[in-house]
Amino acid sequence: MFKLSCPGKIFLAGEYLALKGGGSLALCVEPRFELVVRKQSSLEVQTERPGIPRGSPADRYIEKNRDFFKKLELKFLDPYMGRGGFGASSAQFLLVYFLRNEFHLALSPLMEVYHNNSWDGQGWAPSGADVLAQSRGGLVFGSRTRGVLEQLPWPFPDLDFVAFSTGTKIPTHEHLKTLSDFSEESLSMILSRIEGALREPNRVEFLNGIREWAEEFVKRGWVHGQTFRVFKDFTRRSTRARGQGVWSPWGRCDFSISRVSRTGWFSQRLADREVWA
Repeated sequence: MFKLSCPGKIFLAGEYLALKGGGSLALCVEPRFELVVRKQSSLEVQTERPGIPRGSPADRYIEKNRDFFKKLELKFLDPYMGRGGFGASSAQFLLVYFLRNEFHLALSPLMEVYHNNSWDGQGWAPSGADVLAQSRGGLVFGSRTRGVLEQLPWPFPDLDFVAFSTGTKIPTHEHLKTLSDFSEESLSMILSRIEGALREPNRVEFLNGIREWAEEFVKRGWVHGQTFRVFKDFTRRSTRARGQGVWSPWGRCDFSISRVSRTGWFSQRLADREVWA
């Protein structure tokens, strides 16, 4: 028996731009997802793989490589207990792909195989930006059109993150089937500011960029009403307490960036609202 693992992820910005080949910025987080692998203990082929849903990209890949996987018992462990937005589906695929390819991870075939197993031709194809980020770890900037996949250092030691789940989200694959075409000009400008502020570094410009990204989501109607109400109340309370924080939404996982000294305060306020963080 052995285990493979990879980090969770949250998008700081760029998740919609990545659908069109543009840039995205993802932060990989702990705790890590795990795939427990055992040799098959009986002649009976494993048909249920705990933690890997039927029809998911990982399940489709396993079925296409049945001769290899029939010798193994697999169990996927999700430390986020099914709370969406942390990259469980992409982690499942990444880990079974890594296992099948004898622990080699060439990115070009990885993305081709992921595309073939994650998209049925309806709506937008998943970008795979989360898969790429989780294959690298840390703070990852990627852009298909620029041919860039880069780990960036975190240049703001006085800033920290609080990731939280409101539990309100349309599953990504369903959302991509109904998502209308959109203009990326303003999104690209904001992401460019955020990227530049990280590289410079410029703390104020970075926070302003993240705030603008969240505001753009609200304008475009990409934020669930319940998520928006929770954070509107949250930011109002944090302003009263003179805490500094900005927020950005992505699916069921949202995050706040705050001063390190205020992280505990933010987390407690979320707990008071019975919001998982």
